[in-house]
Amino acid sequence: MPGKSEDYLLVEVRDKCRLFLRGKSDEPIAYSTASIFGNESHAGLRELTAEITRVFGEVLEIPPANVYVKYDDISVWGAGGMTFDRREFG
Repeated sequence: MPGKSEDYLLVEVRDKCRLFLRGKSDEPIAYSTASIFGNESHAGLRELTAEITRVFGEVLEIPPANVYVKYDDISVWGAGGMTFDRREFG
């Protein structure tokens, strides 16, 4: 993600998760959720979607038509016992 440090990247991978696409579960499918704090303008999301799609295709051989990315705008985030509110960052 442009402007975001990898130091704040948290990734979860679930193997052998069954997803159904077009009524079938016999095709490789990827469903990715990206929760992004402080990017209300959605800057860089087109590029991020393209990169996620490329990586899933290259590494897992999932066709681009079977890669789905859901974005969540996060305005308040808690980590390390602290709460971060987007409104406090101006």
